[in-house]
Amino acid sequence: MPVIPKINKITNIKSPSYKYKVLSNNVPIYIIHDDTLPIVKLEVIFSGGRVSEKKRSTSRITAGMMNESTQSTSAKKIDETIDFYGGRMGISSNMDTMTASLFCLKKHFKSLISLFGEIISQPKFDSKELQTYIKNQKQRLQLSLEENDIIAYREMTANVFGKKHVYGYNSTFEDYDAIESKDLQSYFQNNFVKENCFVVASGNIGDDEFKLIDSVLCDTLLSDANFQKPIYSPVNFIQPEEIFIEKKNSVQTAIRIGLKTFTKTHSDYPAFYFLNTVLGGYFGARLMQNIREQKGYTYNVFSSLNTMIYDGFFSIGCEVGNEHKNATIKEIFFEIDKLKAELVSEQEMELVQNFLMGEILKWTDGVYHSADMIKHLVIQEQPISYFETFVEDLQKVSAKDLQGMAQKYFKKGAFHTVIVGK
Repeated sequence: MPVIPKINKITNIKSPSYKYKVLSNNVPIYIIHDDTLPIVKLEVIFSGGRVSEKKRSTSRITAGMMNESTQSTSAKKIDETIDFYGGRMGISSNMDTMTASLFCLKKHFKSLISLFGEIISQPKFDSKELQTYIKNQKQRLQLSLEENDIIAYREMTANVFGKKHVYGYNSTFEDYDAIESKDLQSYFQNNFVKENCFVVASGNIGDDEFKLIDSVLCDTLLSDANFQKPIYSPVNFIQPEEIFIEKKNSVQTAIRIGLKTFTKTHSDYPAFYFLNTVLGGYFGARLMQNIREQKGYTYNVFSSLNTMIYDGFFSIGCEVGNEHKNATIKEIFFEIDKLKAELVSEQEMELVQNFLMGEILKWTDGVYHSADMIKHLVIQEQPISYFETFVEDLQKVSAKDLQGMAQKYFKKGAFHTVIVGK
């Protein structure tokens, strides 16, 4: 008979190795090196996002327009240059940050980094290009507003954080129409400065690549000696309620159930992270076993713990046949109440812990995953050692801890519920 290999628990996960340096202009840089790869990835991460806005949607549109033309290079020429060298380059924006990234073969890094520096320092914000960009964004928004799950997500965040809060507002056609080139230029000058960023370089980063990074970013990054980080406005309490949005022609109903939680720095984060996984954070989770496998109400049901720099929220979501919406909501709260009333079995605790350790291994699987993990820790203003502390905390979570988290946060009347459909 074949011998079945012994399965060992994952118990010792170490933080990835990296080098910390400071560029000549005092911008910190984290280098994750792997000389077996012919590829280089460079990221410049700027803090701010929505928190830095003086007008709604400016952070996202500023980032989007920076992917267009610069003061001296047209959008067409930029695209042709990137395509010629087979690279990727662009600016992205989320709630808390804007990230400029360059990804290319090591041998083409020198040919592309100057253009990268130009993009992050000399955006044109051409008014005609802005009109075209706004038109395209409005078309995308129009299509998005036909999708029940997107409507439900937008309504959920608006109710958890407040419709005027930076984490709660939803972009509208009116927001887009109100944006002018001068708004983007102002946002850019106030936020895309060396005092507001750090750099992550990963892949085959040798001395020559580091010198190029140092030279280009020192020459191109703007400076603001008076720069100050924006002040975050805390969320006011909003009474949870159930909201139904009717879509008469819908075949399916989208359901979102959630509540405001906390950031990754909160002491309850590791145990709640474990609890979320048990409830709906992986394919074998309780919600999936009940609502998909046993009841057949949906193809996919999930729960997620969403964390930003200053706040966070927990959410359960799925799409079901219209005739199953009430039964699905009943089963969701059945599973929530069960976590409050009963201890998770030792067998399930071990299963989920093994799953989590396997998932966490992926966070450090290769140089680019490692770079992403380091980037997110720096964004959250956590030491890199937090990674190992988090792993240790997860391994200490007990069934009693999970029950305590459920009883503490999953209180009756604590959940916002959004139903979009027929």
